[in-house]
Amino acid sequence: MEPNTLPAWLLLASASLLLTVPAAGAEDYPFGSYVDTGDTDHVPAAEAVEDVRLCIIDEDGSDHWTEGEPLVLSFDGACDRVSYEDRCLICLDDKGPGAEIEMADPEHDRFLTAVDDHNLTYVDMANENGVDPDNPTYIDLRNPQAERVDPGDLRLTSWKDHEALTTVEPGDADAGVAVSHITGDPWDFNATDALLEQGDGFYLNTDGGTPGADFDHVPGDAIRLDDAVTDPARALIEDAMAEMGTETGEPNITAGQLAIEPTEASPGELIRIHVTAANHGQAAGAGTIDTALDGEVFDVRGTPTLEPGQQAKLVIPLPAPDAEGEVTVSVGSLQETLAIEPAETEAGQADAEPETDEVEAQDASTEEPVEEPPEQASVPALPLAGLLAAIGFAHAIAPSREAR
Repeated sequence: MEPNTLPAWLLLASASLLLTVPAAGAEDYPFGSYVDTGDTDHVPAAEAVEDVRLCIIDEDGSDHWTEGEPLVLSFDGACDRVSYEDRCLICLDDKGPGAEIEMADPEHDRFLTAVDDHNLTYVDMANENGVDPDNPTYIDLRNPQAERVDPGDLRLTSWKDHEALTTVEPGDADAGVAVSHITGDPWDFNATDALLEQGDGFYLNTDGGTPGADFDHVPGDAIRLDDAVTDPARALIEDAMAEMGTETGEPNITAGQLAIEPTEASPGELIRIHVTAANHGQAAGAGTIDTALDGEVFDVRGTPTLEPGQQAKLVIPLPAPDAEGEVTVSVGSLQETLAIEPAETEAGQADAEPETDEVEAQDASTEEPVEEPPEQASVPALPLAGLLAAIGFAHAIAPSREAR
């Protein structure tokens, strides 16, 4: 999709307006709310999201969803492992429902189990023969062929005193009530045009849509599946400013995809810790990656300068600890276990214990100092009028994208 281009005067006018109008935020559009005419995310064009699977992190090993277990939308067409930018409807930490998963999150790279038998349904409480705020919607998980709300189903939207993403319990007023499928037929998250994306907004299309159709806007009564919808006009202005060379935000360097080679080592044996550092921020920059063994930092390593979205692979060599047993290797929020076992002789016998006067691990005070990346000079803030004039002038002289 070609980026939108704006005349300089429209960019300036829009920027000025955005300075006086507060952005729509999570408090205005919570998870499970319905898109309505006049909402900031009702007009912009939307795109259908394909190859989506509903998966669980099966913490209790029951092979089906249990209340409280993480519920994940996987975008690779399979339930293998949690990938970067998958979404968790029910998350492990304090992220809001529907949030994108980052490599530093506890869900990342966890094994997934597919929820193969489920439907998206609603109860026509208002006798309106359609989905709207008066008619609660559900992820029918427990007994999808029964055509009713069963205990163990998950409410996708709030209803009466039940919040969105609460589990139906025996005795609830909606338990046992007959359901309708959102499109008139059994329908799940992998159905064509079930899910829509617009900017950073993510939606369930309750109208069904037309297979392969381009959506000219987010439909009315679409259900928001996140709690961080940004005003699309503000996002458009920020994108245009970034394309003209004005960086916004800061770098955010985090560690991901931790692996240890070997996973079993002898005391003092050299191990190699493989880490992927990625910049999830909005500006280029470098960072540091700390490596700890059983909570004690043994290595602080600088990363190269990374552009937003760019990754770099780091290899950190360290001697294995002298003490036998299991050691927790921590890099950022990631952890792996390293087993320290005695070295075997040619006859297969364990080596003798090391002499007590062996040189122990170097004290932290004698480690070579880690050279911190140089601080970047801060850019002085321009007066508002000068900033807007600079944006307009830069945009006016920029080559037209249509000529590319």
